[in-house]
Amino acid sequence: MSDFFVVERNEPTTGNYVNTFKVYIKKENEQGFTVINDLIPTSDYSFPMGTRVYTGDYNGDGLMDVLVRDATVSVSDNCRLLLGHPANPLSEKINNSIMTKEAKYFSGDFNGDGKSEILKLSNSPLSGSLYYLQDDNTFYPSPYYEGSGLYNSSSDKVYTGDFNGDGKLDLVDFINSGNTWKTHLSTGRSFELINSTSVQRDVSNDKIYMGDFNGDGRTDIMLSGNYELNTWDGVKIYLANSDGKDFKEVSVTTPWANSILGHKYLPGRF
Repeated sequence: MSDFFVVERNEPTTGNYVNTFKVYIKKENEQGFTVINDLIPTSDYSFPMGTRVYTGDYNGDGLMDVLVRDATVSVSDNCRLLLGHPANPLSEKINNSIMTKEAKYFSGDFNGDGKSEILKLSNSPLSGSLYYLQDDNTFYPSPYYEGSGLYNSSSDKVYTGDFNGDGKLDLVDFINSGNTWKTHLSTGRSFELINSTSVQRDVSNDKIYMGDFNGDGRTDIMLSGNYELNTWDGVKIYLANSDGKDFKEVSVTTPWANSILGHKYLPGRF
């Protein structure tokens, strides 16, 4: 059964937005949800517009945890880790500041150990660092994954996916200007640049989606023309090969692929 974590945005009389956090736990053997309120008291921490929420199993106990940060400040001391707990869902823990405004962050299992990590891609210099949660509920940098070349520029679009199906999250970097993306496969200790893929379209204007569209256990890529930018030219799907090193373009012939209207897509196993 699935539960819900909800960020509610309220506008007090001051005119400043304040986010509050609730979790909805699915009731056993009956309809409805139990609501857990005030996970982070606003009198303790105030999260304005620009708040970022990351989910993952950071301590490896099989329960979903939530990392919340204020992304509007250069150094985010306003950062909280909420650990999932069967008796007291998302009991509050203070997290140290590992996040800065100028970097990109991703949550997932990048080394295949069954626990989620935080991958930080710094803009200056262009480099990557992996952070994992220790028993004191503090994130520490891993001795691995330090390096450069994980993406081309700070304006690139970077996504994660398991492109070779080995249980470790990989990276794909869509170059900001042009028709190319670069695939970086995780080895469990580092990322390895495998291939650059060129397609007959300007991916910098596309809407990009990750999903397993053919059910083979590997992440594929879907590119959609951007209706808002007047670049709508349908949908293309690129299926990952067995080793994740290349992709095969397939045609999408469903009616919505040729619609002139703007669509939003939500890949998933329904």
